[in-house]
Amino acid sequence: MRLSELPDIYCLGVKALGTCGYDLLNPSLTFFSIGQLATVVALIFAFSQLAKPTVKFRIATRFTPHWVPWVGIALAILCVFAAAILRVWQFRDIPVIGFPIFWEFVAGACLVWASLLMIFRVTTKSRLSVHNAARYLQWSRSIIARGNIDDLREYGDEISISISTAVKACKCHLVCSMTAPANTDEKKPPTEFERVCYTLLDLWADKQFCQILVTRCPHTAVQILLEVQNSKLYESGAYALVQELIDQAMSNPDSILRREGDYSGLGRLKSFMSTAFGSPDFVNSHLRPLQAWRAYAYAHLYGIGGGDCNSSSPPLTLRILALG
Repeated sequence: MRLSELPDIYCLGVKALGTCGYDLLNPSLTFFSIGQLATVVALIFAFSQLAKPTVKFRIATRFTPHWVPWVGIALAILCVFAAAILRVWQFRDIPVIGFPIFWEFVAGACLVWASLLMIFRVTTKSRLSVHNAARYLQWSRSIIARGNIDDLREYGDEISISISTAVKACKCHLVCSMTAPANTDEKKPPTEFERVCYTLLDLWADKQFCQILVTRCPHTAVQILLEVQNSKLYESGAYALVQELIDQAMSNPDSILRREGDYSGLGRLKSFMSTAFGSPDFVNSHLRPLQAWRAYAYAHLYGIGGGDCNSSSPPLTLRILALG
């Protein structure tokens, strides 16, 4: 039967909407079937199970819980089944909700909303905040403990937008502790969020992760040093992280520091070298970044098992000292 041959009825049973040129109660006019919904849900579920740890990290550490998109999918399933039921038991006398197309439209809207939300979660970086601090720390610990190089590299890129938040939270606690009244013996304990930020800085000081940062994510390593200097987090919190970053940068031949010192294309900018050793306040602070490469410098200058003593280029340690 052609659409033009179908009887005219009020759209969704509402007279104000006018007449429709086709019968919305016709079982053959299905816009969103159960089979189509099952296919879409299966694809979304398969993607969620096969996603990389970094993608799962993004999904789990959002402001809203990770199950929110699945609520939209569950509503879509219920609406499609409601539309299927209405095709068997028709309720023409009930406006709007008595028509299957209404429930199919709601199901499609719920599914589109859930899909857009999942796409946003997967394609954008997750930022550390008070609301997701516990989940952020939990998933960060899981990725670093697993030790997969590709996962660590992606995670190194992921944390770049959260470094400032963690460093500033630690600095805020230090300022509050130093401004406490002198007659009080007890120091102000950190808040739960500040405690998570302290733990994150210690967690990022992992040897393998710092090696990945200075070799595969140099922009993140530079940003860590910049944020520590900008916030002047010199007393505590970042000591282990700064020491490990510079130690790995000095000892690893593929690090950004060694590549800057070898007169490669990166040697003109020297972003890591100037950031790590170009600030007198940072060099003379309690973090003592120069201490991290004291053994390497001694070995390189005196030819005791460190560096390439036969190289015609000036030693890396002398080039660092030349920054002053």
